Amino acid sequence: MKIDRFYTGFKADYDLNPMQEEAWVYNETTDNNLVVAKTASGKTACTYMYGAKYIEAGVPILYIGSLKALVNEKTRDTEDPDHPWNKVPQAIVTGDFLYDDDKIEEVTNALFVTITPEALLSKIRNISSVKNAWIKKIGLCVVDEIHLLGDTSRGHNLEVMLVKLAEICPYIQFVGLSGTVPNSTDIQKFMSGLNNKATHVVKSDYRSVPVDYHFIPIS
Repeated sequence: MKIDRFYTGFKADYDLNPMQEEAWVYNETTDNNLVVAKTASGKTACTYMYGAKYIEAGVPILYIGSLKALVNEKTRDTEDPDHPWNKVPQAIVTGDFLYDDDKIEEVTNALFVTITPEALLSKIRNISSVKNAWIKKIGLCVVDEIHLLGDTSRGHNLEVMLVKLAEICPYIQFVGLSGTVPNSTDIQKFMSGLNNKATHVVKSDYRSVPVDYHFIPIS
């Protein structure tokens, strides 16, 4: 399936793979979406297809990466001269960056903000501060590696952060991405409970590179 017109986040004539075609069905809705697909299947594209309507309307979107390295990677991707979002005002917020006046101005003016769960939670806990007012404008929150909700060390922070974010932005749309969610129904219910919106689940076995298994008998 080809997108026959330029769509924010995709190059013209972008060819969707089978997993992305399933996800594309919900690109215009503001319902929540949970995308469960294999590693390297193109899940990141869901950030662009679901975020485009917000970018075009001037409403900020939030990408939550589980690690600082992942957040940095996504920022580098979208800042690349060949990426359709390279002209979109962006900001990155992690513990590696001083949250000074320059950074606050950058985040306040950004339409695409990449951040770690811990960094966002610290800002949410101080939401009454004017320097964190930008959070109240978020229209879409994309949570990569959402299966970390079940992580014994970091899952609690992620869960609290999402609950608090939904309280601050009651109309926000949540999109969860994961390659390893065995309990998608549970996470679907959790996401719907955050903002009382329907949560659509896209589950795909598509792989960009087929995997062959070979067994060598050992006597």
